[in-house]
Amino acid sequence: MNKKVPSLKSFGLPPSRSLEERRPSTSDQTDISTLTKDEKLALFLPVCSKIDDNIFVGSVQIASNKTTLLENNVTHILNCAGVIIPNYFPDDFVYKTLHLFDGRSQDITSMSYEVLEYIESVLQSGGTIFIHCEKGVSRSCSMLIMYKMWKNRVGFITASEDVKAKRPICQPNDGFLRQILLWWKRSSEPVTLDGPPRLYRISPDSVRSPSTFVARYVASSPQHAPPTAAQLDPRGAFVLHTYSHLFVWCGPLATDEMRHHALLHAERLRRFERVTAEVTHVSSSDADPMLVDAFWAALGGKRDPIEPVAAYDAEYRLLLVPRGPFLWRYDPSAASSSTSTDAAAAAAATAAPTAAVVESPPSSPTPTPLPADQLPIPPSMQHLDRPWRLLESFDRSTLANATDDIFMLHDNMRLFLWIGPEVASPDIASLIASHEAGGRDVPPKDTPVQTNYAGKESPQFWTSFSR
Repeated sequence: MNKKVPSLKSFGLPPSRSLEERRPSTSDQTDISTLTKDEKLALFLPVCSKIDDNIFVGSVQIASNKTTLLENNVTHILNCAGVIIPNYFPDDFVYKTLHLFDGRSQDITSMSYEVLEYIESVLQSGGTIFIHCEKGVSRSCSMLIMYKMWKNRVGFITASEDVKAKRPICQPNDGFLRQILLWWKRSSEPVTLDGPPRLYRISPDSVRSPSTFVARYVASSPQHAPPTAAQLDPRGAFVLHTYSHLFVWCGPLATDEMRHHALLHAERLRRFERVTAEVTHVSSSDADPMLVDAFWAALGGKRDPIEPVAAYDAEYRLLLVPRGPFLWRYDPSAASSSTSTDAAAAAAATAAPTAAVVESPPSSPTPTPLPADQLPIPPSMQHLDRPWRLLESFDRSTLANATDDIFMLHDNMRLFLWIGPEVASPDIASLIASHEAGGRDVPPKDTPVQTNYAGKESPQFWTSFSR
């Protein structure tokens, strides 16, 4: 017997045109729980689920549908799946992008307060936010549930049931569920006088978004043991939350940007965990000696010198990833690849973290760009025997005026080939084959190079091109 699907009006929504066109009209109110998982997905993937007056959640089908977004008065979009989904309409909506995989080991709580801050700022300004991932099931719903837990001061079950009442396919994966429960327990319980302090480490987010900084909770072993000075690193910035203080400590090799994000996380703890203590920067030159002593005492005593922690190496190496986008033109008259390789080595040394010297954080942190002649060839291009020339500046007119040109676009972990309309097919095949045959570390070896032809560029290409 075929199961009947409920009317979308039962969820307080206008019918989705694309869905209404494909299914028979019905006014029956069939219990959603009687549908299979695939039937639920088929029903709700094309639906922009209204959770509250100014909050919607959904899938990539809605994220790529400008008409539906405008019909629901959306002004801001939180893209929780930037690893696979581009920002389709950057000229029409304000985007915030999270590069999250839907995997159990994916860390979501290290950016929780930044996300809460973004959602709250949109709503406080009178905007309407659409939160999405690929299917509107796990990543986006996890972020929405955390927001409702904080905003309404309720537990996971209450918040998730609230979202599921409007979007029944809402289902954070097991790893996200565990993280949310631990996050809520930690954030809703104050640090006590006789309890252990909490240590947070500022670090680049991931290989997919190395220019995004997050605050990772530094867990101790055994569980509930207090943090120690051995968990500090001279390359990093840390926030220590004690019963009476919020300490910020920056190692001698920490960048000014990391220092800024440490101070920012401390202020977010004050706001979202209702911490009343003032923020104290104990590694600044004018720090109160008594507070400096209190910081080291909270960590079980000062450890001198502070040594690098091997477990942090992979994340700190992300600080050396060149910031993009960079655009390279295939040019037979350009310098040889060996010269480019030497330039890359020099640029890598220039990009290494240096000691922080600014005492107050910038209001809007921006990385200092390297001089044009020091920008590195991406490691994935260094094996090519074809000459490439870096363009010091570019915009869409650069491509509009190109006919028989080939460009390589490098944006952090992404690489794109752009092929002009008059480029000969044999040249294209040879270029792609030689590129794919070479070993590369950036982006990871399992990341393909995306080929784009003039007039048929992907949304991902334009997102990186215009970053």
